[in-house]
Amino acid sequence: MTKRDYRPKRHWAVANVFTGTELATAKRLERLGCVTWCPIVVERRRIGPRRREEEIERGAFESYLFVDYETVRDMEAVRFTEGFLYFLRTSDGRMSMLDGAEMDALRDIEARGLLTPKMARMLAHHFAEGDRVRVDASVFSGMHGIVERVEKGRARLVQRDFAERPVWLPEDILSAEEN
Repeated sequence: MTKRDYRPKRHWAVANVFTGTELATAKRLERLGCVTWCPIVVERRRIGPRRREEEIERGAFESYLFVDYETVRDMEAVRFTEGFLYFLRTSDGRMSMLDGAEMDALRDIEARGLLTPKMARMLAHHFAEGDRVRVDASVFSGMHGIVERVEKGRARLVQRDFAERPVWLPEDILSAEEN
């Protein structure tokens, strides 16, 4: 996305995409006329039998990218775009949106070079230990719990409806519960 395409007054939807396809899916959505933003991090990895080191660019937020919702003209075409899964929604079914100020903050972090793979993982965590949450999807839908631990996009829930055994669930199917 070019700088002139960025509109700070717009609302940005968070798209969930297949892991590892963030950049390719963003390009496909741009071909449909959507304005997207996928922050990029560069990782150094050792690959191959000789363990040579390479720099690999990937989307900073694993499985997520941002779409300027006002540029989405054909929702049906977006839904069937290869790599696209769904737009994140709040617990009451409304589309989850970021405003221009939130996007500015993320862009500032990226522009300063502070968006490292570790930082991206920290920003992606929605919940902290002790948070009360409700499960919105899966076989545990409708159940309530308390976050005991968070790591790599998953939260370990204990107490409340989970009897004695804690359960690990992806954070994107959880929503905060009012105290």
